[in-house]
Amino acid sequence: MTTNRRSMTMKSIKTVPSTFCTLPKISLAILPTPVQRLQNIEQHLGLSPIYVKRDDRSGLLYGGNKVRKLEYLLADAVKTRHTTVLTIGPAGSNHVLATATYAQAIGLNAVAVIFPRVDTPAVRRNLVATLRAGADVRPCRSALTVPLGWLEGAAIAACAETDDPQAKILAYNIPAGGSSPVGCVGYFEAFLELMEQFRSMGKPIPSRIYVALGTGGTAAGLLAAISTLPVATEVVGVQVTPKIVVRRSTILTLAQQTLDLLAQSGCAQAQCTVREEALRVVTNQFGDGYGKVTPQAQKAMATAYELEKLELEGTYTAKTFAALLEDLATAPPHDTGVLYWHTYSSVELPVEPDPDIPERFKPLLQPADSP
Repeated sequence: MTTNRRSMTMKSIKTVPSTFCTLPKISLAILPTPVQRLQNIEQHLGLSPIYVKRDDRSGLLYGGNKVRKLEYLLADAVKTRHTTVLTIGPAGSNHVLATATYAQAIGLNAVAVIFPRVDTPAVRRNLVATLRAGADVRPCRSALTVPLGWLEGAAIAACAETDDPQAKILAYNIPAGGSSPVGCVGYFEAFLELMEQFRSMGKPIPSRIYVALGTGGTAAGLLAAISTLPVATEVVGVQVTPKIVVRRSTILTLAQQTLDLLAQSGCAQAQCTVREEALRVVTNQFGDGYGKVTPQAQKAMATAYELEKLELEGTYTAKTFAALLEDLATAPPHDTGVLYWHTYSSVELPVEPDPDIPERFKPLLQPADSP
């Protein structure tokens, strides 16, 4: 993409205030995403109701839970006249792929710093798709070199050319998972969407919502919204990354920061304190490490696909669904039921099933039995 074309594209992007605050957003997602009953699983377990929120269908180019966050993050980058976004994640990261894809779609450069991860076919496809999306991907051989990689990525981003003298050449920083207060607004809005869907169905909101806990942004956004409403819904965050990445206190802080940002941006209902009792963190599904599939996750994948044709993956969603199934075995849902928030993209990538990986990225792909 040429510089002139990029600048013209940036100028043509329209950012508009959301319906509940003055923060700008860019319409990237296909909303509302469907809510479905998992009736076959209900019959299998002898319990009901059990719902799924299909955020796997949130976008045409790429789905999953990152699209809602990027609607606000990329809008903020455009509003502040940045030409490049800089982000970070493991090799084959869903977040990095989504950021590269949607940044390119609206004419922004994307620089990504990535680090080692357990090798799987899905990781390989995501990595190749990220490269084909035009991102400048900077590999780090270990977690210890990530800070240096970030500085290198920032330097690369600062060299991005632009013919707009008012544009900022320093990159707009998007944290891992898009988990900043700006990104979390996407899931504040998502809960309002969910409330409207259940109101339209004439049914109460579920008592528990299960969501993967990677960097915490999705759970924090949902928790922030719940804190503003008279609902008895609990966010159940299922730990899939180490505690050094995210823990309960991280989510509570991020949720409060989201409320504070919204309050400053004209959302009167956000002038409140986060409801700590509405968050529960489940840690027993983590297993041997990030990206390493557990027996419970394998069983959850099989159950979801065989009974509902719902495709899960072993890093995030299968562990989350395994937590839901385990809870239902010991703590049946209230009359309002439970909901699993499906955050894995179901968009088929235009990449061969087992793509060749460029040599300089191969050291990032670790065997499943690595420590």
